Amino acid sequence: MLELRGVGKAFGKKQVLHDVSIAFPETTVALLGPNGAGKTTLLRTILGLYKCRDGELLWNGQAATNNALIPSAAGYLPQSFGALPNLTCCEMLEYFAILKNLPRQIRTREIDRCLEFVHLTDRKNSRCRSLSGGMLRRLGIAQALLGNPKLLIFDEPTAGLDPEERLRFKLLLQRLEGKKTVLISTHIVDDVEALCEDAVVMDRGTLLFHGSVTALAKRAEGCCWRVPKEASATLPDGTYLRAMRHFPEGEGLIVLSAKQPDHAVPLPATVEDGYLCTLKGISQ
Repeated sequence: MLELRGVGKAFGKKQVLHDVSIAFPETTVALLGPNGAGKTTLLRTILGLYKCRDGELLWNGQAATNNALIPSAAGYLPQSFGALPNLTCCEMLEYFAILKNLPRQIRTREIDRCLEFVHLTDRKNSRCRSLSGGMLRRLGIAQALLGNPKLLIFDEPTAGLDPEERLRFKLLLQRLEGKKTVLISTHIVDDVEALCEDAVVMDRGTLLFHGSVTALAKRAEGCCWRVPKEASATLPDGTYLRAMRHFPEGEGLIVLSAKQPDHAVPLPATVEDGYLCTLKGISQ
């Protein structure tokens, strides 16, 4: 299990992470937050790419001094996976296998296993420059899986992918075997609902929520409303406009508000509603 205790991180005088304390169980966890929330900084601090300014990290109860324990147990897919264009897929994974210190006698077997897992066996000898964007993302997943790590970290793994490749990524994650801690930083709430049991919400380097995805949705119960468009001038203070939609009764607004607006019809709460209510401080 991965645990953070009072972790802080600053770049010069700018404090980016503030006293982050959290324990991640062996499950799939969504890391949610707006741009600038500190999600990528948190992931890179966990991996040891950034050193902690304050606090400590523990892996299975053991202090990860200078984060040295965690990289050897982790697989990481950054938001921008840079494959060397002139290397083949096999050569690219060989490079990462060496970086991970995988024993020579198991490298070929591991490379074949990971390529098969992401359905790239037939492109084993293809140069990376010939791969589509979705294939490159799958190659990035394959390198993260080398060595069968117990901690997997994916930073915006479906950003820029078409619907078919997004679905393929979800299916790949659902096929993972064994107990693992999987952290997925994402802006796409559909992915959270499909893949994750737990969720973490961050804003400006501070944790706002950690719990089940179901509990996150419940934070918006009693705060979701549909109101007629003409009632927009009388919305209560602090109301957040989610969307404008066309309903059989005419155009209407979907809003989040702790107080029931005039002429409002209650709506069921979604995970995205819970996320937005957490960010905006809207609650019953």
